Amino acid sequence: MNCIIIDDDKTSRVLIESYIKKTKTLELCGSFSSPIEALKSLRANQKIDLIFLDILMPQMNGLQVLDKINGEKQVIVVSGKKEFALETFNYQVTDYLLKPISYERFFNAAGKAYKKDRERNTNNNDFIIIKEKSFVKIDHSKICCFVCNNSNVYLYTKTEKYKILKNIEDIIKCLPNNIYIHLNSKYIVNLKHISKFEKDSVEINCNSQIIDIQISEEIKKDLKILLNKM
Repeated sequence: MNCIIIDDDKTSRVLIESYIKKTKTLELCGSFSSPIEALKSLRANQKIDLIFLDILMPQMNGLQVLDKINGEKQVIVVSGKKEFALETFNYQVTDYLLKPISYERFFNAAGKAYKKDRERNTNNNDFIIIKEKSFVKIDHSKICCFVCNNSNVYLYTKTEKYKILKNIEDIIKCLPNNIYIHLNSKYIVNLKHISKFEKDSVEINCNSQIIDIQISEEIKKDLKILLNKM
């Protein structure tokens, strides 16, 4: 999920930035001390999914920001004051984190946001369009993985292989994040096509062959969480 931070407290911003970097389901796209600058950035970038928002700030407070956002983005409030909790939930915020924030509490809130985003995206992007001399529509349920080989990217189903005329970064942006996980620099895998997961590797059946993919300890933790949610 693409996210930004809006908080005038530098210490708080730095802490949340470090937590986001530790959380594989989150991608930091901006960190702002000024709510006004943050809202300008939001208008320019419609692909932001989640906002970590402080309440007490100069220029514009968090409640005013919530009015401006008008429910279009998920919001996790981060505040040193608990008395705003009830009022912010009238805006249907995803969670309310009271400073100081532990990583465990942050991670639980991020999990709520991811689950909501996943439910929102479940019925979207039912297929992907692959371009190579023609258009081919493939249901996501049939896609096993994407493999980056040097400068080329290939899509694999259980029986077919297609060359994709996009780089791996562009593919990641257009894939629903409730279906795929980016395991390493080479593989993006459909969670439903993981046939085995043990120790430091996962196994998938692609193009009529078994592929064993080594994963890091950090990815292993995230993968366990995602698989448990399925």
